[in-house]
Amino acid sequence: QRSVEATHKLIELLRTINENDLIICLWSGGASALMTDLPDKITLDDIIRINGELILSGANIHEINTVRKHVSNLKGGQLVRYCNNARIVSLIISDVPDDDVSVIASGPAAPDDSDFDRAMAIVKKLNVVPENILIRLQSGIKGEIEGTLKSSDPIFDRVSNFIIAN
Repeated sequence: QRSVEATHKLIELLRTINENDLIICLWSGGASALMTDLPDKITLDDIIRINGELILSGANIHEINTVRKHVSNLKGGQLVRYCNNARIVSLIISDVPDDDVSVIASGPAAPDDSDFDRAMAIVKKLNVVPENILIRLQSGIKGEIEGTLKSSDPIFDRVSNFIIAN
């Protein structure tokens, strides 16, 4: 719950940023779990349950974070939407074998080329999927909600991601 509250405060802070500001972020493994937002109709219990199921299923970090990105309004580059075109520099400590910045911490300031279809394919392999998670993924597949931000999006023109350790 404190992670949800802290993430809410982060969003409030980001909304005060303007294009003349510079945001310096430090991302590391574990940040995805600590930065928990609750999109419409998703509960903290839903997030806890889907993360537990993903880990128990033997899913790899790419699969786990693909699902996390699509049940979030911040992950998968979406944090950048809240930054009002400010310059963003991310310093990243990688815990992912291939140092993929879109996977480390679920890539809050990095483009993500996965989609709702991929996230749905991953969760369909699980024993238990909260109904609210399924509804969100289905809504995304239908185009009813925005997905993660793609590498072609000009919003990333003012974003730089640097791996500083792995």
